[in-house]
Order: sequence, then C-alpha cells, then structure tokens
Amino acid sequence: MATDRYDILGPISSGGLGTVCKGRDTQLNRLVAIKRLKPLQDGKKPNPKEEQKLLHEASLTGAIQHPNIVSVYDGGIDAEGAYLVMEYVDGETLTEVFQQGTLTPPDFIEMTRQILDGLMAAQDLGLLHRDLKPGNIMVSWLPSGNYRVKILDFGMAKYAPVPLHQTEDHNKAIYGTIHFMAPEQFKRQPLDKRTDLYALACILYLGLTGLMPFRGDSPSEIMKAHLQARVIPVHMIRRDLPRPLGEWLMMMLSRDAEDRPVDAAHALEIFQHAIALGDQSLHEDVDGPMETIPLQAAG
Repeated sequence: MATDRYDILGPISSGGLGTVCKGRDTQLNRLVAIKRLKPLQDGKKPNPKEEQKLLHEASLTGAIQHPNIVSVYDGGIDAEGAYLVMEYVDGETLTEVFQQGTLTPPDFIEMTRQILDGLMAAQDLGLLHRDLKPGNIMVSWLPSGNYRVKILDFGMAKYAPVPLHQTEDHNKAIYGTIHFMAPEQFKRQPLDKRTDLYALACILYLGLTGLMPFRGDSPSEIMKAHLQARVIPVHMIRRDLPRPLGEWLMMMLSRDAEDRPVDAAHALEIFQHAIALGDQSLHEDVDGPMETIPLQAAG
C-alpha cells in the first residue's frame, strides 16, 4: 500500500462496489479500516470516476470531527487504486443489533440522541448522507459499559447548502436502499436535511418493532407504500413506548417533507420535548407486546 504505512490484517466486509479491511497504521500504531473499490470483472482497476468518488468521500467526511461519526484519517491512490483509511470501530452494525431483539424505550432514546447529534454535525457543514440504513450505523462499547453510536459510509454524501436533486445512475435508476428512502427520492424531487431524518425514522421504527415501516412483496410495492404513507403507527405495536415519542417518530415518517422537522437540530429539540411529556409513562410498569432487551455487548 501507499508508502507501506498500512498493514492489512484481514477482511471486514464486502459490498457491491467496495471492500473494507482491517489494518494497522504502522506509524501511529493504531487499528484502522481501509476501504477500496473492487477490481472490475476483467481484473482491471476500477473506473477513475469511481475512484474520484471514493476520494471525494474522504474530503467530505474528513472535515467532520464528531464522536458519533466515523473519522476519515487518510485517502489516496497507490498501485492498487484509490483507498480510504478510516477509524476502526470494534462493534456491531444496527443490522446485527436489531437481530438480537427490539429496543427498550431507554435505548431508543439514547440511540436517537446520539444519531441526531452526529447528523447535526454533518448538517452544520452542509452535508447530506442520503443512504442512512442499519448497516451504515455501528454501536461500539466503552470501558464504562455504555455504548457509542457511530454513523459511517458517507460514500453517497453530498455537500448541499441548498436542496439538491436525487442522484441517478446511467440507467436513470435512483441510488439508495429502498426500505429507508424518502418519498422525495422516489419522485426525484430535491433532497434536503429532512431526507436523512426520514431514513433515520425508518431505522428507529425497525429497531422498535422488528418490522420495516413500509413493506411489500416487491420493490415497486415497497415504493408505493412509501409514497402512499402506508404505515402502522408505532404506538399500535409498541404500547409501552410513551405516546409523545411515538408521535414524534410518526412525524419524522411524514410523506411530505414539509411536515417533518426542518433539520436534525429541530428534530432533537422536538424529541427532547416529547421525552419530557412522556417521562412519567416511561417508568410505568407497562408490558409491551413483544420481548425487549437492553442493548448490551455481544458475547
């Protein structure tokens, strides 16, 4: 690798276009995560445009210094192509966390606060993530036993001081993950900070209920569910969740962006008010309709 600074220790994950490996920074003696694009099927290096996108991710995310966002340390091009060196997070994705059980109300509150705090930092710099999903959020465990939530993979992030249009590929297909995409993405309308809030609400709904908020037997049916706002109110499934918190979540899931909070800071302000309103019922002995488990380290 570039200047032989980074030793590769093993694979972490592999997606459609890229791979992530665990590595060690030999100069600073710390673990890192190294992201690369996959070689093309003929063995050739990835398209230079895709490599520039990866380096663009470094330039965007590298400007954010926040405990709830994975830090980018380095990026460049060597003989193998473009690479990105990031903070190594020893933890689980929310995909893995949600497979263990649904969130308790206190964990829902703590997780929401941390993710909104990270989104506030990105939005303060004019950045939209545009592909928030459980696999792009990790939970790591602190020595105290508490946990820290971290947002990662700003590969689709955009600098957007004003609303921007939905990105399409060369076949006019829209980028994103269908279960967590906002209606304005399907309609190819301008995107803004409220788009990421909708995706976050979809993630939290899944964490609370174990169900995708918008469901269907095919991608087109799922898209229609989003566009028609066909969703079961979360308080009908989680009756142990204080009603103000459920109403906040359903507001974040509003089909029309105008009905959502204007940004993460506004969402957090309303959330804190909902916590205060629901604080008494949060501590009442109310049985939920499903088993919940406090968030805890695996193993």
